[in-house]
Amino acid sequence: MNLKKFITQNWIAIPSTIIAIVALIYAVYAHRKSTYEREPVFWSDPTKVQILDAERISEAPIKVIRTKDGSEITSNLLAATFSFWNNGRKSIKKAHILEDLKITIGDSENEIIDFKILRTSRALINFELTQDQRNSLGIVFDILEENDGATAQIMYTGNTKSDLAISGTIEEVRDIETIQKRPAFHNELLTFAASISTMLSFSIIGMLAIFIFIRKFFNRKRAEPITWNSYKHIFIVPILSLLFFLLILLVYLLLARNLIIPQSLLP
Repeated sequence: MNLKKFITQNWIAIPSTIIAIVALIYAVYAHRKSTYEREPVFWSDPTKVQILDAERISEAPIKVIRTKDGSEITSNLLAATFSFWNNGRKSIKKAHILEDLKITIGDSENEIIDFKILRTSRALINFELTQDQRNSLGIVFDILEENDGATAQIMYTGNTKSDLAISGTIEEVRDIETIQKRPAFHNELLTFAASISTMLSFSIIGMLAIFIFIRKFFNRKRAEPITWNSYKHIFIVPILSLLFFLLILLVYLLLARNLIIPQSLLP
């Protein structure tokens, strides 16, 4: 296919396609911004740290003692990290909690030994954890506005395969979004797309400049004019890079929002 002919025949269609993609991205972004609702999200880090192994407890270089009764822990001891935040634009207040929010670890065989809050978005939200049962914690706060929340760590004994789960009811919220895989962090996807697109564009442009210089240097006596046919395949690369970036941006806006932990909660 003659690339020059194709572009000449579709000189309106090509920029129109790019404009349409940009418009679609803006429409998705505007819709996200205009959505006014509560979106509580609970993320449990799937990677747990095993501090003690029940099968090798006799070889452990340390002993862990329960603070409440001084007894030694002889079972598996693990540490898990979780985050809870409001991903929506509508605030969640204490009065909106219709059923207490609880984080439960497996069944009654698991026992919470210790817990601590690692990060909070703002001090004024008064985010607290309270142990109400052997294997569960209660979540209490005054208010969670957009991206408000906390990241905490729990140390517990019991089954190494036990996962953290959240329960409770919030006004106008059907279900609490639960994520049990590594979420994307802010700007990771955009940075990757921009880096690849920029690298491709500048690499091709750089190679083109070097090629032109070498060609002119070795053909000084019979220098040929630079024509479209000589370099027509080069100029399509920046366009493809731009389209690639726009595609990644669209995917980011459509899918990544609920997989992002706010920067203020990163441990």
